[in-house]
Amino acid sequence: LVLIQRSKVLCHIPTLLSSTSPTHPTTPTQHQSILQAITSSPPNSLLLKEAHATFNSQVLSGKPLDSPAQKYATTLTQTSERLATQVTILRKVTKDQEAILNKRRKRQSGKRAVLQGHFILSTAEIRDKILAAELETASKKASQQRTRKRKRQETPSEDEEDPIELSSDSEMSDSSDCIVVAQC
Repeated sequence: LVLIQRSKVLCHIPTLLSSTSPTHPTTPTQHQSILQAITSSPPNSLLLKEAHATFNSQVLSGKPLDSPAQKYATTLTQTSERLATQVTILRKVTKDQEAILNKRRKRQSGKRAVLQGHFILSTAEIRDKILAAELETASKKASQQRTRKRKRQETPSEDEEDPIELSSDSEMSDSSDCIVVAQC
């Protein structure tokens, strides 16, 4: 046989007919719909179940896989790798977010820093350290209050003129019409 036309060669190969109806799709549109079940985002669960059942039946039959089944297998492995990568990334993001949310801000000064690691608080030296930390905190608060600027009292803007001034201006405009200049 010379491979000139595929259709002629395929016609000469005998096909094995089974007594049961095939569970895998036979039309190209069904093959495409099954491949789309995997590649769609999010995948359609009914089409995905049908595609898995078809693929599993072909694998269990022991016969060589046809082209659509091979494409399905490669697409399935690519999809599983992609999903595994997404799961890994999402786990890392979740872990980072939990670490940020659960992290307590550690105090570097003040009473908490003095008391850190001490369980008995009745000793004189701890009391002295606490008093010193309280005085330091009070002095910081006092200096912050002194450095705050007081709000200025609002002065009327130049655009907003008093009505008294407006009335005097109108009187001046009337008197400005006849100005008398005296010579000395």
